[in-house]
Amino acid sequence: MNRILPFVLPLILPFVLLPGTSAADSPDRLDVSVDVPVIEFTDDLSQVTGGAGWDLAWNMPVSRFGKRELRGGDLTADGSAHFRTDGIWLLDPDLGRRPATADLHWDFGFELAPRPVDDIPGDLFEEDITYTDIGFFNWIYNYRFAITLEAGLEADPAFEKGFLAFGTGLRMINMARSGRSGLLPTFHIYYEGVAGLQDEAVGGVESNRQYRRLRLLQRHQLSLGLIGLPDAALAAGYQYTRDFGQTAAYREDGFDSRFGWVVDLSCAIRWSGRDERLNRIDLFSRYSGGRIAPVTVSDNAFTFGLRIPYSR
Repeated sequence: MNRILPFVLPLILPFVLLPGTSAADSPDRLDVSVDVPVIEFTDDLSQVTGGAGWDLAWNMPVSRFGKRELRGGDLTADGSAHFRTDGIWLLDPDLGRRPATADLHWDFGFELAPRPVDDIPGDLFEEDITYTDIGFFNWIYNYRFAITLEAGLEADPAFEKGFLAFGTGLRMINMARSGRSGLLPTFHIYYEGVAGLQDEAVGGVESNRQYRRLRLLQRHQLSLGLIGLPDAALAAGYQYTRDFGQTAAYREDGFDSRFGWVVDLSCAIRWSGRDERLNRIDLFSRYSGGRIAPVTVSDNAFTFGLRIPYSR
C-alpha cells in the first residue's frame, strides 16, 4: 500500500464499511456492495490470491428544468449528481485485472416515462402493467439521455500508479423499469484529459504525464427471472480507451489502445422475504479479460466470492 492510497482512500473508505450489488443507474438511489472474501485465479488456475472488493453508486437529482406531457408519455428534463467508486484489493496485486476508480459526474439529461393505460387491474405487479404504446420506439422508455461533466481518480490493482481524469461525455442510461429492459445496454462515451500523479513510466515504457483519452463503456445487467431463475443476475460490460498525445514508444507497445471486458454471474441466498435491500447475501463468479485502463497487462482472471449488497 503506497503512494496512490492517500489519493484514493479518502474517497472510498467512508463507503466500503457500509453493509451492503450495484445496479443500473437510477435517480435518487444508493447501491453498495462489499465483496468479501474474494478468491482470484489466473486463467490457467496456476496462481491464486485472496482479497476484498467494493462497489458503490449514488445518484441524486439536483434540479428539474421542466416536465411536458406528450402523446407517448411524460418528458422530463433534469440535472443530477452521480458518484461511483469500485475496485478490489488483493494480497497479490500482480494478479489483479480490475483497476480502482472513483468518479464524480454532474449531468443534464431527459427521459420519456410511459403512462399506464387507464384501466389497470389493482392486483397486478408493476412489471405487469401495460403502458401506452409508441410502436418501434418503445425502447426509449427505458433510457435517460444525458450530457455530463466528470472528474475522477483511477489506480492500477497494485495501487502504484494513479491518474486524474476530467472531461465531458454523453450517457445513455438504462433505467431498468422491467426485467426485459436489461437486454438493453447502458452506454457512455467520454473525451477526457488525463494526468498521471507520478512521473514513472507506464509498463516500463516512457510516457507523457499528461495526455487525452477517448473512453467508451457499455454495460448490460439482466435479471435471470426471465428464464425461471428469479434469484440470479447476469451483468456484462466492456471498456475501450484510446490515448492521444503519447510518446512513440508508448504507441509502439500498444498502450495507447486498450480493450477489456467483464462478465459477472450472481445468485442471491435469502433468509427472510424477498426485500432486495436486506436479508440476503450473493454468491458470485466474475470473469475479466483484456486490459481495462490503467491496467497494462493483457490477461484473464476468474474471481469467486460472497457479495453483501445494500440499496435504497
